[in-house]
Amino acid sequence: MKRPGLPNTPRSEEHADRGVDAERLGRSNPATSKPVEGFNQKSSEGAPEEPKSSSRLSLTRFTRAKKSNQVSSGAPDEDRFDPSVNKSKPSRSSSLQKYFTSRRATEVFGSQKNTISLNERRAEMKRARRSAILTRVGIAFAAVLLVAAVVWAVFFSPFFALTASKIKISGLNEDVTAEVVEEKLAGFVDVPLPRISMNAARGEVESIAQVDAAEITRAWPDGLNVKVTVRTPMAAEKSDEGYNVIDREGVVLRSSSDVPEGLPIVEVKIESQEQRAAAVARVATVKDELPAELSQQITVYTAYPTSVEMRTLDGRIIKWGDESDSQLKAQVLKLLLDQRPAQVYDVSTPARPVTS
Repeated sequence: MKRPGLPNTPRSEEHADRGVDAERLGRSNPATSKPVEGFNQKSSEGAPEEPKSSSRLSLTRFTRAKKSNQVSSGAPDEDRFDPSVNKSKPSRSSSLQKYFTSRRATEVFGSQKNTISLNERRAEMKRARRSAILTRVGIAFAAVLLVAAVVWAVFFSPFFALTASKIKISGLNEDVTAEVVEEKLAGFVDVPLPRISMNAARGEVESIAQVDAAEITRAWPDGLNVKVTVRTPMAAEKSDEGYNVIDREGVVLRSSSDVPEGLPIVEVKIESQEQRAAAVARVATVKDELPAELSQQITVYTAYPTSVEMRTLDGRIIKWGDESDSQLKAQVLKLLLDQRPAQVYDVSTPARPVTS
């Protein structure tokens, strides 16, 4: 096929070599080199510019490299691809490659002795990791045993069990004895202190009628401190069997066949038990408002649904009314007793007292 813009004369291999040589000469001396006729010129028909002689140079280099390989191997190039040719003798390049490969392996991995040491080191590291894991497991197991032992010693061992003789009680009086409190706490004896509920123990002590409140604390390792607040007797109420000592809430503290010494008598003229407690509380409020010298002269308090009456040692009657204005009523009553002798004193309306 003819190229446009190029002469039709075929080029032989010799011409190609000459063209390459000319190109080299032109490349070495650009000032004197001239382009080969027919190249880098545009045809009159507008054909594109012919590429430079790089393809010829590549062909020349390939030819020379081929010849060089034939000289170095001592055999034609075709013999390299011929299976019949004996290839038992390694080439120099393959020998160098094996040498440098073995040397590189030695540098990276060391000699056989170093390789054995590396294996031993790995085995030693495995043993160290196994030993560390076993140590951690042993420590964890020992910690679990220790915690279990502490829990057993605190919550289940008899070392912290409550001893009856180690229960200390304070705040007692004739109405509440130590034997009564210890009997209420008997169910907690021989139970470890951490397992005893202080609320439950306090509830047992406060179930005693004569106890108003109780405070209980642990006394390590095997005791309890119990502080009770007993109810204060306020008066005595007549009953079928004699007299009941009651406090300001109407709680019966004890019974007696005779009139308790130092306590006034309370007569509750109310049938309902709910109103009875309120009436007794009203009497307690009036009693607290009386002056000490006047309170000591009162022997009987009579509680009605809405009022209170009192009787003195000499039999005089005091109509107090309800518990309102108790302080003013006490002042008016004191003046009347001192200045106006009478049998009945009505101070239910302190602004207009009445005597008769």
